[in-house]
Amino acid sequence: MNAKELYKNWIAVVSVAIILLGIVMAFFIKPIDMPIDQTVLPKLILGVLGATMMGWGLVILLVARYAFTYKVPYLLRIIMISLIVWYVADTLISACFKAYFNIVLNSFILIVTLIPLVVGQKVLEKPA
Repeated sequence: MNAKELYKNWIAVVSVAIILLGIVMAFFIKPIDMPIDQTVLPKLILGVLGATMMGWGLVILLVARYAFTYKVPYLLRIIMISLIVWYVADTLISACFKAYFNIVLNSFILIVTLIPLVVGQKVLEKPA
């Protein structure tokens, strides 16, 4: 195995592990199972969620800028797929907990992000 394949596979394994951990955290872990003072848990969760959103937003920004700069429309499709996975999971969890404000926020984020991704993809696919 050459270095390129090694690192490609390494990143793939880490990415799948992160996805699986996210599924476990979202659907199977209860707050009481966390080995932390329960009075600080809500603030911890908001802090971690905020940090995750910062990273997610940065990835969207960098990948989208690369896609537009180098005319790579399939990168916008990749962002769309990840956005839809996030939307479905987050919105279902929000519905289960009757967090309707979050469903509205999710829907807003989905719409304002999908519009430039869909239209931008069509623009990038047009012959020059």
